[in-house]
Amino acid sequence: MTIALCTKRLWLEPVDPVRDAGDLHNALTDPDVVRFWGAPSRDLGHTVERLRAMRDGNDYWVLRESPDSPAAGFVGLMRGGGLDWLLVRRVWGRGFGTEAVGAVIEHGFRHLGLSRVEARVDRDNGRSLALARRVGLTERPGSGTRVVLVRSRAAKTGTDSRRRTMIVRC
Repeated sequence: MTIALCTKRLWLEPVDPVRDAGDLHNALTDPDVVRFWGAPSRDLGHTVERLRAMRDGNDYWVLRESPDSPAAGFVGLMRGGGLDWLLVRRVWGRGFGTEAVGAVIEHGFRHLGLSRVEARVDRDNGRSLALARRVGLTERPGSGTRVVLVRSRAAKTGTDSRRRTMIVRC
C-alpha cells in the first residue's frame, strides 16, 4: 500500500486516477512533457486509464506544493525498484523532481527494504539524466539508447550512503 510522504516543500500522496487526472491531463497531452515518456493522452478518460494502469501493482505518488494545490507531477516506484517520474511544465527547474524522487528512493531503501533502484532514461533526455545523477544514480556501462542508471543501498552499513532527502511527518 502506498503511503503519503512529505518533504520540506512537497506533499506526495498516492495517485488517485480520478482525482488527479484533471491536474495531470495537460502535462500528459503536452508533446514536450511526454516527449521521452510516451504518446500524449487522447482525452481525459485516457489519462484516467493511464494513471490506473501505472499504479497497478506499483507505488505512484502525485506531488503537490501543499495538500490542496494542483498536482505538479508524479513519481513512481515500480516492482523491482524501477523509478518513473513526470513533472508538469510549470514546475520545471525548481528542484521538485530531485526532491520528490530523492524522497521516494529514501522511502524505498529505509521502509520497503529495497537494496537497489534503477531508472531507464532516453539518452537524449538531458533533464531526466541530470535529475537521476543528482539523486545519486550512476550509469551502468553499455546502456545503449536508453541509459540505465542505478543506485544501491550501501552494503556495509545497511543504509544509504548518499545525501538524503529528508522525509518529514505529513
